[in-house]
Amino acid sequence: MRKNSTKDERKSSSFSRLTVRAAIVIAIVFTVAVIFVGVAIGVFFALRTSGRMSMEERKNEANSDYVYDSGTVRFDGKTYRYNDDLTTFLFLGVDSGRELEGQPNKDLKPSPGQADVIFVLVLDEKNERVSIISIDRNTMSNFESYDGEGNLIGSVRNQLALAYSYGDGAHKSCELTRTAVSSFLYDIPLHAYYSMKYKAIAELNDAVGGVSVQIKDDLTSVDEALVMGETVKLTGKLAEKFLTARGGVGNETNEERLERQKEYLFAFIDAAIAALKKDWSLPADLYGRIKDNCYTDLTVGELVYLADLATRVDISYHSIAGETDRNSTFEEFNADDDALWRLILDIFYICEE
Repeated sequence: MRKNSTKDERKSSSFSRLTVRAAIVIAIVFTVAVIFVGVAIGVFFALRTSGRMSMEERKNEANSDYVYDSGTVRFDGKTYRYNDDLTTFLFLGVDSGRELEGQPNKDLKPSPGQADVIFVLVLDEKNERVSIISIDRNTMSNFESYDGEGNLIGSVRNQLALAYSYGDGAHKSCELTRTAVSSFLYDIPLHAYYSMKYKAIAELNDAVGGVSVQIKDDLTSVDEALVMGETVKLTGKLAEKFLTARGGVGNETNEERLERQKEYLFAFIDAAIAALKKDWSLPADLYGRIKDNCYTDLTVGELVYLADLATRVDISYHSIAGETDRNSTFEEFNADDDALWRLILDIFYICEE
């Protein structure tokens, strides 16, 4: 439900522009679905058309469940109207969870893992731009929780990353996380999702020839190659270590890990573009490497449609302001409500004055 507020405006996010090259990389990733099934040019256009219609139906159906407050809201003396033209996507980076194989207790159920990386991608097709909202995995919010037997406990204030763990590691986990994240964002509709396990990181990283980053924290406790101040080319499992390390690193907060993930994103884009110039079969290779560790509710037609759009959009990156509480049993990130609402208005609404 939309929120009306008269509180003073506050700074809502740290903001930085990504280059248009990022859009090209995203287009490549989505287009691999087309390459993989070996469709001809004519079929490509047919899929793009069907994908456009499918996405429109998907968006309209989700938007119909969104509660409007007379179509507009008031904030800081201005009137805002929700932008119905937006299409939103939830991207999840998932840890591996616990596998049955090798467990001494065979009665243990495999764990689906947790959503350690949470991004919301907002596509504004009319203005040809994509806004990426980064959400701290430790963000505290109220959502439905379950016990070890899968029985509903009720609405509990917990870390958003845990919403994924109550599911099956596929459809149910993604749906539970989508509901939780949507509720956190004042019930903004999320039209589709794409989840990827950490297992895919090394494959993606090595497929582009490795990714070079500057080590800004002392990560030698994680791997002796990650020396602070050095520029290191990440290969194999080293990429996963760089992106996921937290315990024993710096102040051991998730904020530092988010900064490393953001730095890696920029570096990966550069490496992927360079690798693509040398080998145009890279998209097919990427798809083959990660397909078993990804799950999405997007159809091939929708992926083709999005790939075509991605070649024309500009991209911006946003994080949510707030404070981290390290005194509790688990690290908690509490978002600044005013800042979050300001961010929602900036991205999802149109100021009519």
